[in-house]
Amino acid sequence: MKRYTADTNALLSYLADTLPAEADTAFRQAERGTATVSAPDVMFGEVFYRLGGGAVVNGTRVELAPQRAWRALAVDGPVSVASIDRAGVREVSTLAGEFNLHDAMLVASHTVGGTDAILTRDPDIADMRSVSTVWD
Repeated sequence: MKRYTADTNALLSYLADTLPAEADTAFRQAERGTATVSAPDVMFGEVFYRLGGGAVVNGTRVELAPQRAWRALAVDGPVSVASIDRAGVREVSTLAGEFNLHDAMLVASHTVGGTDAILTRDPDIADMRSVSTVWD
């Protein structure tokens, strides 16, 4: 079973139903229970913050209250919360010089969680440390 870590843009694109094919396949597999998708708690916070007052995601307006987004992602949806624990914080400390805080927390969650790839459109993540990513 494939295991993925999702970034903020992947979560927002899932909510807007604007994921590209490969990332969409990962989420659909997770909906069917044949893969897992998790996201660091901070990514959920960024989604809720961006949705406050509505957001445009890949050209699509998303009017969804943060509580409804939570329900669509993690209650009724396929995404689990990957809280940054002690090991994750230690990993963030090793990434601080290579990544911004958002990316460091994402990569730390992926590394500590042992997931197969990160669902992201950010090319900088794949370039650093040869992290496997899925998007297009």
